[in-house]
Amino acid sequence: MRMSAQTIFVILAVVKISMVFTQESISCTQYIDLDYHCVSYLDCDTERLFDPLWYENYVEQDKSLSDKNKNRFFEAHKSECGKVLEVCCPSQLITRPHISCGVRNEAGLDEIQHHSGISSKFGEWPHVCIILQEDPNTGRIITSDFKRRSASLIAPDILLTAATSVSSYKNDENLVARCGDWHLQFENETRSHQRQAVEKIILHPKFNMGNHHNNFAIIKTKGHFRYQDHVRPVCLPDPDLKPEHLNDCFTSGWGKDRTDANHPEDVQKTLKVDLISNKECQERFRRTKLSEYFILDDSFVCGEGYLDADTCHGDGGSPLVCHLKSTDHQSTQYVQVGIVSWGLECNTKTPDAFASVMHGICWIDKAISAFTIDEEDDNNLVMLSEEIRRKCKNRFVD
Repeated sequence: MRMSAQTIFVILAVVKISMVFTQESISCTQYIDLDYHCVSYLDCDTERLFDPLWYENYVEQDKSLSDKNKNRFFEAHKSECGKVLEVCCPSQLITRPHISCGVRNEAGLDEIQHHSGISSKFGEWPHVCIILQEDPNTGRIITSDFKRRSASLIAPDILLTAATSVSSYKNDENLVARCGDWHLQFENETRSHQRQAVEKIILHPKFNMGNHHNNFAIIKTKGHFRYQDHVRPVCLPDPDLKPEHLNDCFTSGWGKDRTDANHPEDVQKTLKVDLISNKECQERFRRTKLSEYFILDDSFVCGEGYLDADTCHGDGGSPLVCHLKSTDHQSTQYVQVGIVSWGLECNTKTPDAFASVMHGICWIDKAISAFTIDEEDDNNLVMLSEEIRRKCKNRFVD
Protein backbone atom coordinates (compact mmCIF):
# COMPACT_ATOMS: atom_id res chain seq x y z
CA MET A 1 0.00 0.00 0.00
CA ARG A 2 1.43 3.37 -1.00
CA MET A 3 1.05 6.29 1.40
CA SER A 4 0.74 9.92 0.40
CA ALA A 5 3.29 12.48 1.53
CA GLN A 6 0.64 14.02 3.78
CA THR A 7 -0.03 10.67 5.50
CA ILE A 8 3.69 10.14 6.05
CA PHE A 9 3.96 13.64 7.54
CA VAL A 10 1.07 12.95 9.92
CA ILE A 11 2.55 9.63 11.08
CA LEU A 12 5.94 11.25 11.70
CA ALA A 13 4.28 14.09 13.60
CA VAL A 14 2.30 11.69 15.77
CA VAL A 15 5.35 9.52 16.47
CA LYS A 16 7.38 12.60 17.34
CA ILE A 17 4.71 13.78 19.78
CA SER A 18 4.54 10.30 21.34
CA MET A 19 8.32 10.10 21.80
CA VAL A 20 8.87 13.44 23.51
CA PHE A 21 6.50 12.83 26.40
CA THR A 22 8.02 12.57 29.88
CA GLN A 23 6.48 11.53 33.19
CA GLU A 24 5.53 15.19 33.74
CA SER A 25 3.57 15.32 30.46
CA ILE A 26 -0.08 16.29 30.60
CA SER A 27 -2.51 13.47 29.88
CA CYS A 28 -5.26 13.79 27.31
CA THR A 29 -7.70 12.85 30.09
CA GLN A 30 -7.16 16.35 31.49
CA TYR A 31 -9.15 17.66 28.54
CA ILE A 32 -12.10 15.26 28.61
CA ASP A 33 -14.32 18.15 29.75
CA LEU A 34 -13.59 19.75 26.37
CA ASP A 35 -14.54 16.48 24.66
CA TYR A 36 -11.01 15.41 23.74
CA HIS A 37 -10.25 11.67 23.49
CA CYS A 38 -7.30 9.43 22.65
CA VAL A 39 -7.96 7.74 19.31
CA SER A 40 -5.91 6.27 16.50
CA TYR A 41 -4.67 8.91 14.09
CA LEU A 42 -6.69 7.01 11.45
CA ASP A 43 -9.89 7.90 13.32
CA CYS A 44 -9.10 11.62 13.59
CA ASP A 45 -9.11 14.33 10.93
CA THR A 46 -5.40 15.00 11.41
CA GLU A 47 -5.27 17.52 8.57
CA ARG A 48 -7.32 19.88 10.69
CA LEU A 49 -5.90 18.59 14.00
CA PHE A 50 -2.52 20.16 13.19
CA ASP A 51 -3.98 23.24 11.48
CA PRO A 52 -3.94 26.33 13.77
CA LEU A 53 -6.51 28.05 11.55
CA TRP A 54 -9.11 25.37 12.36
CA TYR A 55 -8.74 26.05 16.09
CA GLU A 56 -8.97 29.80 15.60
CA ASN A 57 -12.16 29.48 13.56
CA TYR A 58 -13.73 26.99 15.97
CA VAL A 59 -12.97 29.06 19.09
CA GLU A 60 -14.31 32.17 17.38
CA GLN A 61 -17.62 30.42 16.62
CA ASP A 62 -18.07 28.66 19.98
CA LYS A 63 -19.27 31.42 22.29
CA SER A 64 -19.62 29.02 25.25
CA LEU A 65 -15.85 28.63 25.73
CA SER A 66 -14.33 30.74 28.50
CA ASP A 67 -11.00 32.49 27.91
CA LYS A 68 -9.27 29.84 30.02
CA ASN A 69 -10.84 27.01 28.04
CA LYS A 70 -9.99 28.70 24.75
CA ASN A 71 -6.30 28.40 25.65
CA ARG A 72 -6.79 24.81 26.83
CA PHE A 73 -8.59 23.96 23.58
CA PHE A 74 -5.54 25.17 21.61
CA GLU A 75 -3.06 23.11 23.63
CA ALA A 76 -5.05 19.88 24.17
CA HIS A 77 -3.98 18.11 20.96
CA LYS A 78 -0.36 18.26 22.16
CA SER A 79 -1.13 16.20 25.28
CA GLU A 80 -0.18 12.59 25.94
CA CYS A 81 -2.11 9.48 24.98
CA GLY A 82 0.48 6.92 26.00
CA LYS A 83 0.32 4.81 22.83
CA VAL A 84 2.22 5.32 19.61
CA LEU A 85 0.02 6.50 16.73
CA GLU A 86 -2.72 7.72 19.06
CA VAL A 87 -3.63 11.40 19.17
CA CYS A 88 -5.63 13.54 21.55
CA CYS A 89 -8.48 14.46 19.23
CA PRO A 90 -11.52 16.72 19.80
CA SER A 91 -14.85 15.00 19.15
CA GLN A 92 -15.51 17.44 16.31
CA LEU A 93 -12.62 15.87 14.38
CA ILE A 94 -13.19 12.21 15.25
CA THR A 95 -14.16 10.46 12.03
CA ARG A 96 -15.21 7.21 13.72
CA PRO A 97 -17.44 7.65 16.78
CA HIS A 98 -15.55 7.34 20.06
CA ILE A 99 -17.66 6.71 23.13
CA SER A 100 -16.27 7.42 26.58
CA CYS A 101 -18.04 5.88 29.53
CA GLY A 102 -18.41 7.34 33.00
CA VAL A 103 -18.02 10.94 31.90
CA ARG A 104 -18.84 13.67 34.39
CA ASN A 105 -19.37 17.19 33.04
CA GLU A 106 -18.52 18.76 36.37
CA ALA A 107 -19.15 22.32 35.26
CA GLY A 108 -22.42 21.38 33.55
CA LEU A 109 -23.27 21.99 29.91
CA ASP A 110 -25.47 25.07 30.15
CA GLU A 111 -25.77 28.25 32.15
CA ILE A 112 -28.99 27.16 33.84
CA GLN A 113 -30.05 28.45 37.26
CA HIS A 114 -29.59 25.66 39.79
CA HIS A 115 -32.34 25.26 42.34
CA SER A 116 -30.59 24.17 45.54
CA GLY A 117 -27.31 23.11 47.05
CA ILE A 118 -27.96 19.47 46.18
CA SER A 119 -29.10 20.04 42.59
CA SER A 120 -26.85 18.61 39.91
CA LYS A 121 -25.79 20.78 37.00
CA PHE A 122 -27.46 20.25 33.65
CA GLY A 123 -25.68 17.42 31.83
CA GLU A 124 -23.34 16.76 34.77
CA TRP A 125 -24.10 13.01 34.83
CA PRO A 126 -24.90 11.88 31.24
CA HIS A 127 -25.55 8.26 32.29
CA VAL A 128 -28.43 9.05 34.67
CA CYS A 129 -31.90 8.27 33.27
CA ILE A 130 -35.41 8.11 34.67
CA ILE A 131 -38.12 5.47 34.23
CA LEU A 132 -41.65 6.87 33.99
CA GLN A 133 -45.11 5.56 33.21
CA GLU A 134 -47.32 7.04 30.54
CA ASP A 135 -51.08 7.26 30.69
CA PRO A 136 -52.23 4.86 27.93
CA ASN A 137 -55.11 7.18 26.98
CA THR A 138 -53.35 10.55 26.87
CA GLY A 139 -49.68 9.62 26.49
CA ARG A 140 -48.87 12.01 29.32
CA ILE A 141 -46.38 11.12 32.02
CA ILE A 142 -47.84 9.96 35.34
CA THR A 143 -45.82 11.93 37.89
CA SER A 144 -46.80 10.10 41.05
CA ASP A 145 -43.94 9.29 43.43
CA PHE A 146 -44.49 5.59 42.78
CA LYS A 147 -44.26 5.98 39.00
CA ARG A 148 -40.74 7.41 38.68
CA ARG A 149 -37.48 5.59 39.27
CA SER A 150 -33.89 6.24 38.23
CA ALA A 151 -31.60 4.03 36.14
CA SER A 152 -28.23 4.16 34.42
CA LEU A 153 -27.48 3.83 30.72
CA ILE A 154 -25.02 1.00 29.98
CA ALA A 155 -25.65 0.59 26.21
CA PRO A 156 -27.77 2.44 23.61
CA ASP A 157 -30.82 0.30 24.41
CA ILE A 158 -29.97 -1.17 27.82
CA LEU A 159 -30.37 0.36 31.28
CA LEU A 160 -29.50 -0.89 34.75
CA THR A 161 -31.74 -0.26 37.77
CA ALA A 162 -33.00 -1.82 40.99
CA ALA A 163 -35.41 -4.75 40.72
CA THR A 164 -37.50 -3.13 43.47
CA SER A 165 -38.11 -0.20 41.12
CA VAL A 166 -39.66 -2.22 38.29
CA SER A 167 -40.66 -5.63 39.68
CA SER A 168 -44.34 -4.65 39.93
CA TYR A 169 -44.52 -3.74 36.23
CA LYS A 170 -45.00 -5.91 33.19
CA ASN A 171 -43.27 -5.23 29.91
CA ASP A 172 -46.42 -3.80 28.33
CA GLU A 173 -47.40 -1.27 31.02
CA ASN A 174 -46.50 1.86 29.07
CA LEU A 175 -43.15 2.42 30.74
CA VAL A 176 -40.71 4.82 29.10
CA ALA A 177 -37.08 5.68 29.76
CA ARG A 178 -35.84 9.25 29.46
CA CYS A 179 -32.12 10.02 29.29
CA GLY A 180 -30.48 13.43 29.16
CA ASP A 181 -33.22 14.87 31.37
CA TRP A 182 -32.65 17.29 34.24
CA HIS A 183 -35.80 19.26 35.13
CA LEU A 184 -38.75 16.91 34.66
CA GLN A 185 -41.28 19.73 34.27
CA PHE A 186 -39.15 21.99 32.04
CA GLU A 187 -39.17 21.29 28.30
CA ASN A 188 -37.03 24.20 27.07
CA GLU A 189 -33.57 22.95 27.97
CA THR A 190 -31.06 23.71 25.21
CA ARG A 191 -30.30 19.99 24.81
CA SER A 192 -33.47 17.92 24.65
CA HIS A 193 -33.86 14.70 26.57
CA GLN A 194 -34.35 11.48 24.62
CA ARG A 195 -37.25 9.08 25.15
CA GLN A 196 -37.53 5.37 24.39
CA ALA A 197 -40.33 2.95 25.22
CA VAL A 198 -39.47 0.00 27.46
CA GLU A 199 -39.57 -3.34 25.62
CA LYS A 200 -38.42 -5.85 28.22
CA ILE A 201 -37.57 -6.06 31.94
CA ILE A 202 -35.28 -8.79 33.29
CA LEU A 203 -35.00 -9.33 37.06
CA HIS A 204 -32.15 -11.14 38.75
CA PRO A 205 -33.37 -14.75 39.29
CA LYS A 206 -32.42 -14.61 43.00
CA PHE A 207 -33.96 -11.20 43.68
CA ASN A 208 -35.82 -11.22 47.00
CA MET A 209 -38.44 -8.50 47.43
CA GLY A 210 -38.55 -9.05 51.20
CA ASN A 211 -34.90 -8.33 51.93
CA HIS A 212 -33.77 -6.76 48.63
CA HIS A 213 -31.02 -9.33 48.10
CA ASN A 214 -29.72 -9.34 44.49
CA ASN A 215 -31.58 -6.14 43.71
CA PHE A 216 -30.71 -5.92 40.01
CA ALA A 217 -32.83 -5.38 36.90
CA ILE A 218 -32.01 -4.90 33.22
CA ILE A 219 -34.27 -2.75 31.06
CA LYS A 220 -34.27 -3.20 27.28
CA THR A 221 -35.75 -0.33 25.25
CA LYS A 222 -37.42 -0.63 21.86
CA GLY A 223 -35.15 1.95 20.23
CA HIS A 224 -31.61 3.22 20.73
CA PHE A 225 -30.54 6.32 22.62
CA ARG A 226 -28.17 8.46 20.56
CA TYR A 227 -24.94 9.23 22.42
CA GLN A 228 -24.42 12.95 22.86
CA ASP A 229 -22.53 15.07 25.37
CA HIS A 230 -25.48 14.83 27.80
CA VAL A 231 -26.39 11.19 27.01
CA ARG A 232 -23.58 8.68 27.51
CA PRO A 233 -23.11 5.28 29.15
CA VAL A 234 -21.58 4.65 32.56
CA CYS A 235 -18.51 2.44 33.07
CA LEU A 236 -19.12 -0.94 34.68
CA PRO A 237 -16.81 -2.43 37.34
CA ASP A 238 -14.50 -5.39 37.55
CA PRO A 239 -16.05 -8.10 39.80
CA ASP A 240 -12.94 -7.94 42.00
CA LEU A 241 -13.10 -4.18 42.52
CA LYS A 242 -12.81 -3.22 46.21
CA PRO A 243 -13.92 -0.04 48.03
CA GLU A 244 -10.30 0.85 48.76
CA HIS A 245 -9.80 1.25 44.99
CA LEU A 246 -12.40 4.03 44.88
CA ASN A 247 -12.92 7.61 45.98
CA ASP A 248 -15.21 10.59 45.28
CA CYS A 249 -18.53 8.72 45.16
CA PHE A 250 -21.84 10.28 44.13
CA THR A 251 -25.42 9.25 43.49
CA SER A 252 -27.93 11.18 41.38
CA GLY A 253 -31.68 10.93 40.95
CA TRP A 254 -35.04 12.58 41.53
CA GLY A 255 -36.06 11.30 44.98
CA LYS A 256 -37.24 13.38 47.92
CA ASP A 257 -34.68 15.60 49.64
CA ARG A 258 -36.09 14.77 53.08
CA THR A 259 -38.56 12.35 54.67
CA ASP A 260 -41.33 14.90 55.27
CA ALA A 261 -41.23 16.34 51.73
CA ASN A 262 -44.59 16.13 49.98
CA HIS A 263 -43.19 15.32 46.56
CA PRO A 264 -40.00 13.99 44.97
CA GLU A 265 -37.63 16.43 43.31
CA ASP A 266 -38.36 17.68 39.78
CA VAL A 267 -34.72 18.73 39.39
CA GLN A 268 -32.05 16.05 39.36
CA LYS A 269 -30.05 16.08 42.59
CA THR A 270 -26.51 14.92 43.28
CA LEU A 271 -25.38 13.58 46.65
CA LYS A 272 -21.87 12.80 47.81
CA VAL A 273 -21.58 9.38 49.46
CA ASP A 274 -18.81 8.05 51.68
CA LEU A 275 -18.26 4.31 51.26
CA ILE A 276 -17.92 2.20 54.41
CA SER A 277 -16.88 -1.43 54.73
CA ASN A 278 -19.57 -4.10 54.90
CA LYS A 279 -18.23 -5.14 58.32
CA GLU A 280 -18.69 -1.64 59.75
CA CYS A 281 -22.05 -1.32 57.97
CA GLN A 282 -23.37 -4.53 59.51
CA GLU A 283 -22.21 -3.49 63.00
CA ARG A 284 -23.95 -0.14 62.69
CA PHE A 285 -27.16 -1.68 61.37
CA ARG A 286 -27.14 -4.06 64.36
CA ARG A 287 -27.38 -1.02 66.66
CA THR A 288 -30.69 -0.07 65.03
CA LYS A 289 -34.15 -1.64 65.01
CA LEU A 290 -32.74 -4.38 62.75
CA SER A 291 -31.37 -6.00 65.94
CA GLU A 292 -28.03 -7.52 66.87
CA TYR A 293 -28.70 -10.57 64.68
CA PHE A 294 -28.88 -8.69 61.39
CA ILE A 295 -26.61 -10.10 58.65
CA LEU A 296 -25.71 -7.91 55.68
CA ASP A 297 -25.87 -9.90 52.44
CA ASP A 298 -22.85 -9.96 50.12
CA SER A 299 -24.99 -8.48 47.34
CA PHE A 300 -24.76 -5.04 49.02
CA VAL A 301 -22.20 -2.31 49.44
CA CYS A 302 -22.73 0.44 51.98
CA GLY A 303 -22.31 4.17 52.12
CA GLU A 304 -23.55 7.14 54.06
CA GLY A 305 -24.64 10.59 53.05
CA TYR A 306 -24.81 13.69 55.20
CA LEU A 307 -27.37 15.11 57.62
CA ASP A 308 -28.60 17.63 55.05
CA ALA A 309 -28.01 15.55 51.92
CA ASP A 310 -28.93 11.87 51.78
CA THR A 311 -30.73 9.36 49.60
CA CYS A 312 -34.44 9.23 50.35
CA HIS A 313 -37.81 7.98 49.09
CA GLY A 314 -37.93 7.87 45.30
CA ASP A 315 -34.17 7.45 44.84
CA GLY A 316 -34.46 3.70 44.30
CA GLY A 317 -32.57 2.55 41.22
CA SER A 318 -30.26 5.58 41.18
CA PRO A 319 -26.67 4.74 40.26
CA LEU A 320 -23.83 5.12 42.77
CA VAL A 321 -20.66 6.01 40.89
CA CYS A 322 -17.11 6.46 42.12
CA HIS A 323 -13.87 7.73 40.72
CA LEU A 324 -11.56 4.81 40.07
CA LYS A 325 -8.10 5.17 41.59
CA SER A 326 -5.42 4.16 39.10
CA THR A 327 -1.88 4.84 38.01
CA ASP A 328 -3.40 7.55 35.83
CA HIS A 329 -4.22 10.04 38.57
CA GLN A 330 -5.59 12.46 36.00
CA SER A 331 -8.40 10.13 34.92
CA THR A 332 -11.83 11.70 35.28
CA GLN A 333 -13.95 8.63 34.52
CA TYR A 334 -16.47 7.22 36.98
CA VAL A 335 -17.51 3.60 37.41
CA GLN A 336 -20.88 2.42 38.74
CA VAL A 337 -20.39 0.43 41.94
CA GLY A 338 -23.91 0.46 43.37
CA ILE A 339 -27.65 0.97 42.91
CA VAL A 340 -29.74 2.71 45.57
CA SER A 341 -31.60 -0.12 47.31
CA TRP A 342 -32.73 0.60 50.89
CA GLY A 343 -32.10 2.52 54.08
CA LEU A 344 -33.78 3.10 57.43
CA GLU A 345 -34.13 6.88 57.60
CA CYS A 346 -33.32 9.87 55.42
CA ASN A 347 -30.85 12.59 56.46
CA THR A 348 -29.33 10.67 59.36
CA LYS A 349 -25.97 9.08 59.94
CA THR A 350 -27.49 5.62 59.47
CA PRO A 351 -25.84 3.81 56.52
CA ASP A 352 -27.58 3.23 53.22
CA ALA A 353 -27.47 -0.11 51.40
CA PHE A 354 -26.72 -0.19 47.69
CA ALA A 355 -26.95 -3.23 45.43
CA SER A 356 -23.32 -4.09 44.66
CA VAL A 357 -22.71 -3.93 40.91
CA MET A 358 -19.45 -5.82 41.46
CA HIS A 359 -21.52 -8.68 42.92
CA GLY A 360 -24.02 -8.57 40.05
CA ILE A 361 -21.75 -7.76 37.11
CA CYS A 362 -21.43 -11.34 35.82
CA TRP A 363 -25.19 -11.81 35.88
CA ILE A 364 -25.53 -8.47 34.06
CA ASP A 365 -23.08 -9.68 31.41
CA LYS A 366 -25.03 -12.94 31.02
CA ALA A 367 -28.42 -11.19 30.91
CA ILE A 368 -27.48 -8.73 28.17
CA SER A 369 -25.79 -11.45 26.10
CA ALA A 370 -29.30 -12.57 25.14
CA PHE A 371 -29.69 -9.37 23.12
CA THR A 372 -28.24 -9.04 19.64
CA ILE A 373 -25.41 -6.53 19.73
CA ASP A 374 -23.41 -5.43 16.70
CA GLU A 375 -19.94 -5.32 18.24
CA GLU A 376 -18.47 -3.91 15.05
CA ASP A 377 -20.23 -0.67 15.94
CA ASP A 378 -18.59 1.14 18.87
CA ASN A 379 -21.92 2.82 19.61
CA ASN A 380 -23.46 -0.55 20.47
CA LEU A 381 -20.87 -1.77 22.94
CA VAL A 382 -21.83 -2.32 26.56
CA MET A 383 -19.13 -0.78 28.71
CA LEU A 384 -17.68 -4.13 29.82
CA SER A 385 -13.99 -4.73 29.18
CA GLU A 386 -12.72 -7.97 27.72
CA GLU A 387 -10.94 -8.64 31.03
CA ILE A 388 -14.24 -8.43 32.94
CA ARG A 389 -15.97 -10.74 30.46
CA ARG A 390 -13.11 -13.20 30.69
CA LYS A 391 -13.39 -13.29 34.48
CA CYS A 392 -17.14 -13.75 34.29
CA LYS A 393 -16.82 -16.67 31.87
CA ASN A 394 -14.70 -18.47 34.47
CA ARG A 395 -17.26 -18.01 37.21
CA PHE A 396 -20.53 -19.80 37.79
CA VAL A 397 -23.48 -17.44 37.33
CA ASP A 398 -27.05 -18.39 38.27
